[in-house]
Amino acid sequence: MRRSHALAATVPLSALLLAGCGGETQAAGDGDGTTVVTSTNVYASLVEAVAADTEVEVEPIIDDAAQDPHEYEASSRDQLTLSRADMVVMNGGGYDGFVTTMLDALDTEPAVVDAVSVSDLPGAAEVAAGGHDHEGEDSEEGHAGHDHAGHDHGPGSFNEHVWYSIATMVSLVEEVEHHLAEVAPDDAAAFQENAQALTDELTGLQSRVEELAGEHEGEAAAVTEPVALWLFEDLGLTNVVPEDFVYSVEAGSDVSPLVVAEATEALETQDVQVFAYNSQTSGPEADALHEIAVDQGVPVVEMTETIQTDDDYVTWMTGIVDSVEQALS
Repeated sequence: MRRSHALAATVPLSALLLAGCGGETQAAGDGDGTTVVTSTNVYASLVEAVAADTEVEVEPIIDDAAQDPHEYEASSRDQLTLSRADMVVMNGGGYDGFVTTMLDALDTEPAVVDAVSVSDLPGAAEVAAGGHDHEGEDSEEGHAGHDHAGHDHGPGSFNEHVWYSIATMVSLVEEVEHHLAEVAPDDAAAFQENAQALTDELTGLQSRVEELAGEHEGEAAAVTEPVALWLFEDLGLTNVVPEDFVYSVEAGSDVSPLVVAEATEALETQDVQVFAYNSQTSGPEADALHEIAVDQGVPVVEMTETIQTDDDYVTWMTGIVDSVEQALS
């Protein structure tokens, strides 16, 4: 399936009203507790860990293992869910622009945590600066960045798949804890304790990544699109697939025969140790490169846009690091 990077249109009021009148299951925010809406189940998992054993309800908009967030078109039901949120956690950087579109249509102004905006990754500040502030965000700490105009998917553009940067998720957890304590102050102590426990797990995993980087610095890796690149960079691995191939696949564009040939040659001639494959973002060129990797005996690690199992974020990411370490050994 080819991706569309246009932001979803604002949901018509009539559709929104109809969505609230039917016999559907109650949306987030119907109870008396605090409601947090996240763009994907990746962020829902992290918020759930910080909010454990409290009355906070966490509702991911995308919880379908088959759904690519780049292609997601928000529904009136999603708009209704978001309208009842006390807090929203999103990726930002244009990745989940459907959330930005829905936020702009709200009469309410929930607190918003944007992963790209809290990141220290190269280029993140420039991407975040293109957005606007939401009430409840601390603009002095860089929590504002919601891009309305979309973003460029080409060589040299910012890689918005920041949940594969474990250090960024440590920063996100801190912001989630801070904002949860503001919207639900009675549970502030629990949020702080839970956030510290989660941070300890994440920093432990990051330390393991850094140890692997010391052992495998400069080794060759291959990707079909950018989802794996932040983790591979932290692992010290060098992607040998041309950027034109990587970003064409992400954008859903045809890859030129010359670039396909360059990617094939790199995979066949470089000593590639691991191949990252995203089953949620595929196309003929990516699938063909995947087949070549298998034929070459290169270990393949699946790295997806959302959590594909019932695992939490730490378990999921630990499994990915385990798989990469096995491939490198």
